[in-house]
Amino acid sequence: MSTNNPQNSFQLLKILWKYLLPKRKKQIKLLLILMIGSAFGEIFTIAAIFPFLSALTNPEELLKFKIIENLAGYLDINEVGNMIYPISIIFGLPAIFSSSIRILNLWASTRIAAAVGTDLSCESYKRTLYQPYIVHTTRNTSEMVANSTFNIERAVYVLNKALELITALIIAFFILSFLLYLNPIPVFISIIIFIICYGILSLSVRKTLLKNSLKVANSIKEEVKVTQEGLGAIRDVIITNSQNLYIKNFKNADYPLRRLQAKNLFLGLSPRYLIEAIGLLVITVLSLKISNN
Repeated sequence: MSTNNPQNSFQLLKILWKYLLPKRKKQIKLLLILMIGSAFGEIFTIAAIFPFLSALTNPEELLKFKIIENLAGYLDINEVGNMIYPISIIFGLPAIFSSSIRILNLWASTRIAAAVGTDLSCESYKRTLYQPYIVHTTRNTSEMVANSTFNIERAVYVLNKALELITALIIAFFILSFLLYLNPIPVFISIIIFIICYGILSLSVRKTLLKNSLKVANSIKEEVKVTQEGLGAIRDVIITNSQNLYIKNFKNADYPLRRLQAKNLFLGLSPRYLIEAIGLLVITVLSLKISNN
């Protein structure tokens, strides 16, 4: 089963939620509050950009704001041009605040996902040790270890991506709501174009990601098998001086795995840069259109 299949990932999240400790569920709920804080921080930063740009192009307009006039009097600033530096610091604070919350959110998300991974690993190991002896004699050790490791890694990966997605959706919702309030038509057109482009890119790489994920699962099993063969027969390996043979077998199993993981990572990240480029083009065209009108 692939983690790149949206339906499978959603099912895995539903199952994973049932097995989370109450402490982890509470931490994830608190994390949602931090995500909403990140969204408000982004809106605050965007809202601060417009008056800052206005201050740079037309400083006299600053004195129309009572708070700016009071600040100038408090700092004993008589010329409007001298207000640029204090205003720059004031408008820079929201960006620092927003970035701090985003970093804190990322730190908390990764820590929670790592803690969940430890919970699952310990529970899996516990259940394995408590199995009857007859079960252990009939099981393939390498396959059992590979399956357990791969499935837990997959669960943690899906959880990490789910937390990233929830953060992105919450921030996007608040930002789009704010932008729609300011100027609905260009923003609505941009949203439609982004959805179409993202859909096309997703469909183009989805099949490749699914195939590669299955290959990754098989490669992990093969790597574990080769590792255990070498260590399990370490006496014969030392006597026959055949270390290079096992090293070669391990490399033949590990290299394709790393290549597949790198390919999946590239396919997963590259659409983002294409979307960003398309977004800049759309914004440029819409800006020219609006300025002409």
